Amino acid sequence: MAASAPIIGITMYGPEPKPGETLPFVSLPLAYVDAFARAGGLPVLLGSTDTIPVDRALDALDGVVLAGGGDMAPGTWGGGDHDTFYGVIEQRDTFEMALARAALARTDVPILGICRGIQVLNVVAGGDLIGHIPDVLGEEVLHRAPPRLPTEHPVALDPDNPLAELYRGEASFPVCSWHHQAVDTLGAGFRPVARAADGCVEAIVHETHPFCAAVQWHPELQVPADPIQRRLFEGFVAVAAAAGGPGGGRGGGAGPPPRPRPGGRPTPPPPPT
Repeated sequence: MAASAPIIGITMYGPEPKPGETLPFVSLPLAYVDAFARAGGLPVLLGSTDTIPVDRALDALDGVVLAGGGDMAPGTWGGGDHDTFYGVIEQRDTFEMALARAALARTDVPILGICRGIQVLNVVAGGDLIGHIPDVLGEEVLHRAPPRLPTEHPVALDPDNPLAELYRGEASFPVCSWHHQAVDTLGAGFRPVARAADGCVEAIVHETHPFCAAVQWHPELQVPADPIQRRLFEGFVAVAAAAGGPGGGRGGGAGPPPRPRPGGRPTPPPPPT
């Protein structure tokens, strides 16, 4: 990997103690790191702590990824309690919401949300969530297998949006689904660009930010066997490299940002082969 690889910051699970211990830890499934590294990025991990000023973190990054994990606290989006909620960590909510707000307020750092990440972005923009999908949409489409395992279903992706560009025109494909909550009322500035057969919102893009997109599925788990999902990571790394300037990343030399296309999005270089 070249020294000028774009630096991709990825949020982490936790902090929470390991079983039988009291010292809090943060962690991240290796699939996220491997997916971005394989695509040519340099992943760095962002633990949820109030000792990291979010603007300072964003200054050091070429792209930021809000990763999957447990549920957001219902108080963050105006929801009631439910016996299916799990993995709620308010410190993580606080950090990621501050990071998302700061990233949305600037134009030099592309943003990608994965699973929980789509929900964080929607909530900070004033939207809310479906607290438990079967209660609202039924079980025509399983979005996770019992008791809490991944499953697969197809999604339909609209054309003519930044996410469709990364997927290079694929209109429908199977995704790894592992969630029981989803976007309900859309936050300001976002629009839905992919849905499951039951109408569940599966992807959103921001209409004015140079690049902010999020998916409800887990593409990182599909990367080893699915070339379609590899396109998402290759494309996002390319967008981050373009946002970082001609050096290909913040460590690769200074220079003006590339000229935006109509709609404000920078033209990404070709993805790595």
